[in-house]
Amino acid sequence: MNKRVLGLIVLLLLAASCARATPTPPAPPAPTQAPTPTLGPAPRVDRVGFPEGYATKFQVLYVFDRPGNKQARVVYGNDKAASRKPGEPYPYGSVIVIEHYAAKLDAQGTIMKDADGHYVRDRLINVFAMRKEPGYGADYQHLRTDEWEYAAYNTGGTHFLPPERTAFCSACHQFAGVKRDWVFRGDLVFAPDKHATPPPLEANEIGLDSISFYPAALTVNPGTTLTWVNNDTVAHTVTARNGAFSSPVLRPGERFSFTFNTSGAFDYFCAIHPDFMKAKAGVE
Repeated sequence: MNKRVLGLIVLLLLAASCARATPTPPAPPAPTQAPTPTLGPAPRVDRVGFPEGYATKFQVLYVFDRPGNKQARVVYGNDKAASRKPGEPYPYGSVIVIEHYAAKLDAQGTIMKDADGHYVRDRLINVFAMRKEPGYGADYQHLRTDEWEYAAYNTGGTHFLPPERTAFCSACHQFAGVKRDWVFRGDLVFAPDKHATPPPLEANEIGLDSISFYPAALTVNPGTTLTWVNNDTVAHTVTARNGAFSSPVLRPGERFSFTFNTSGAFDYFCAIHPDFMKAKAGVE
């Protein structure tokens, strides 16, 4: 029997064996760490356009402070956006601009606040914008937020993100929800001071706000109990990558506590928003 015939016999035996008993694939393991974000579908052309002179031509809709990344953000709207009434969708032609400022820090790295308790703005980092027009948003496919498209610019108006990478923006605005017309904090437009600052935290508390944990890194002693407080407008979880702890779904205002009895580094994330919310606690 030559080698070619012998090889054919072996292949036939293997095929017959596979046909008789196809093994059942094992169940996938429970997720213990956040998945790596991938580049999603997005437009290839910027149809938003950098709104020249927005700081004088647009109205300030609201201001909010983000402790998770130590930023203060100022949100502007053109006349169309500013004409929206409470509970209504934004009209076509609405343009919303978001300035991202680094909060000013003192010598100890603590965020400085003004007399009203709001973050003192330091350096302008970049500018994001969103526009609503008929037929916009289709290129985001499953990440579409109705008829909004997004753009991200450097302070001089050049692209901070090219249009094909703005799926990140549309994915984030999914969490604003259809009832808010995919716009975060639209209710602040009608608030008396149009300013939002997360409530202060007690010792050994971690806040959840603006789709982020704050502080995002914390070191404590063994035996310390940490409490996570959901100060956001949407639900979150607190899920350790190594399975050490996992909260139920925390609705706005709800809390979750865990006592760290062993030393180590504990990375955790929100299982609802794994691409956006990641943090860690060190115990030593």
